[in-house]
Amino acid sequence: MDYYKIYRRFYRIGFEITKSFVMDEMKKAKIKGRPFTTAHNRICKNLRSYLETEYALNLINRFKEPYNLFQDRYTYYDGEEADVVDKILNDEILDSYHAINESGYNRFVANLALETVLRNSLIHYKSYKDYYELIYALGKYEFFFFENFENFSFRSSYFYKEMMDQLYPENKDNSIGGNNELESEVNKEIEQNELKHSQEHEETLGKLDQFNDNERFLVIHIIQKILDRDIKDTDVQFPTISATSFIKLMRIVGGFDDLKIFYQEANNNTAYSKVKKGLEYYSSDKSKQKLIDSTMSKLKDFDFGVIMDELEEIKTELLSNKNIYKR
Repeated sequence: MDYYKIYRRFYRIGFEITKSFVMDEMKKAKIKGRPFTTAHNRICKNLRSYLETEYALNLINRFKEPYNLFQDRYTYYDGEEADVVDKILNDEILDSYHAINESGYNRFVANLALETVLRNSLIHYKSYKDYYELIYALGKYEFFFFENFENFSFRSSYFYKEMMDQLYPENKDNSIGGNNELESEVNKEIEQNELKHSQEHEETLGKLDQFNDNERFLVIHIIQKILDRDIKDTDVQFPTISATSFIKLMRIVGGFDDLKIFYQEANNNTAYSKVKKGLEYYSSDKSKQKLIDSTMSKLKDFDFGVIMDELEEIKTELLSNKNIYKR
């Protein structure tokens, strides 16, 4: 089995959700007039708390040896991160895990990925504090990448210099050096900045803002259902979520306002219950019907075939079992 594929998939999920969370928290703090340091410290605290309570402590307490093997992976293998993770997940960690538990390795790998992306995100956000302070001051979220620049520091990047020039025009330095790779990135960001002000972009933002938390939680439930099914039944070819749809979905579901999941016990958290149970969270058939109809209505403007098919199947089953509406 390709355990690295599972790891990579959940790392990507965790990255997109964490990125959206940090960006949204910065925007909300700015609206409230919080100093950046206050906002930055709070975001770091929430990330650290969620990392430790939901993943790190659980992995250490339940799977100490395989977890420690993963942390020490570079003492076992040389090479790029992807190759090292791939090898150790399929060898030393697999053997260590099965020595203490015969089942659940896929879920363990997924949790390792989520723990790793949260840890990496926290390290990145803290080390790039000065970079994000400029974004916070200027609202330049088109420069919000949430990952380290390769081959150069953020202070030598075009994006940092551009923001410094805007914030401190009296110190503007026009002698910006560059190379082909950097010029390519700059052109890409210019195009994204132009798109931001286009009518199509504004219309899309309006559609995204229409989703409420309950609709977002239902979509997360569907995504988790699809991913879990794919993990558990590897011999069956199920419809999958395309990369394009996945990116769009992460933008939709990443904007929920209820942040208690970051500091409450999961079993006592409403958002967690709604995601875990889906429509079964709601006791009223009319509430279920209303939620699924509103969610499908807002998703229809996007090309989410797999998600819409799942929702349509749930809706059909609901109507069939409860018979509360005419067919």
